[in-house]
Amino acid sequence: MSKLIEFSVSPRAWAFDLWGNGHTLETDPSRQGWRKAHAGRCPETVLVGRRGVAGCFSARPYLGNQVDIAVYDETPEEVAAAWAKGESLDAYYVQMPLISGWGLVALEFVYARAL
Repeated sequence: MSKLIEFSVSPRAWAFDLWGNGHTLETDPSRQGWRKAHAGRCPETVLVGRRGVAGCFSARPYLGNQVDIAVYDETPEEVAAAWAKGESLDAYYVQMPLISGWGLVALEFVYARAL
């Protein structure tokens, strides 16, 4: 009798194609310090930002083919700390299609709020 290997997919697997291929090596967000991490109470939610730098966003899938984005003026650490305390922060909300590289579009909202 063979033993089945347990296989599971992370609830955040939907965010795998965050940056897509719509950038060059020089403009790759991960080379500029942008990182994604689990945050919040919902297991599908990711928080994307640069450590210690103001301006970040959270994202989660919505209706299977959309992404629900919340853009914050605070650092990722401040957002995560507020969530841990059950506090809410002022954010700009937008929904967009769940397509390859959706994170690049979300970054445009972060940069626009910083102006």
